[in-house]
Amino acid sequence: MDPGYRAANPVPLGLYAFGWTTILLQGATTGMTEPSTTSVTYCFALFFGGLVQLLAGMWEFKRNAVFGATAFSSYGGFWLSYGIYGILTEAGVFATPAPEGLQMMLSLWGILTFILFICTIALSVALQMLFLFLSITFFLLAGGVLNHTCNQVGGGFGIFVGLVAWYIASAELINHLYRRTVLPLGVMRLARLEPELRDPYYDHGDEMI
Repeated sequence: MDPGYRAANPVPLGLYAFGWTTILLQGATTGMTEPSTTSVTYCFALFFGGLVQLLAGMWEFKRNAVFGATAFSSYGGFWLSYGIYGILTEAGVFATPAPEGLQMMLSLWGILTFILFICTIALSVALQMLFLFLSITFFLLAGGVLNHTCNQVGGGFGIFVGLVAWYIASAELINHLYRRTVLPLGVMRLARLEPELRDPYYDHGDEMI
């Protein structure tokens, strides 16, 4: 392979996949759609939300973009796990999990997401919003396991998170195609203070991860 070869930016694809699947699932959580929508989500979680994000994470590894690789691979794994578990549960292979187990799982994802939020302080305001509100969403959904109102509020936050993800994806795509900032992301420059933290994609004029 040509040593000068650089993979295309997978961020728009990964964020569109994440946002779309998140909005679809949380539409059922909030009651905007029928509860049966959750079953539809399982297949899309496996391929669009899961596999596509996992591939985006692998491509980010290829570009030496450690944050994007970590985030996309993690949430790709989340959606793959969600899809498989949901299908097997509906098929009767797995029993319905205990509330405490669901709360622990969602809380752990909230903690991991908050750690990633701390990392975004060096990246962009848009990413800060995405990961902060996603962390809040996970904690609300954890509380919502035993509280219907909390669950619906968490679903509302989840829809907002999905829309933010779509905004960032659109900004990445449109700004790249037009070679100028059409949709601002509020890019931070803190990471540039440390050369070892620089992302090669950052150094070539693009704005995210």
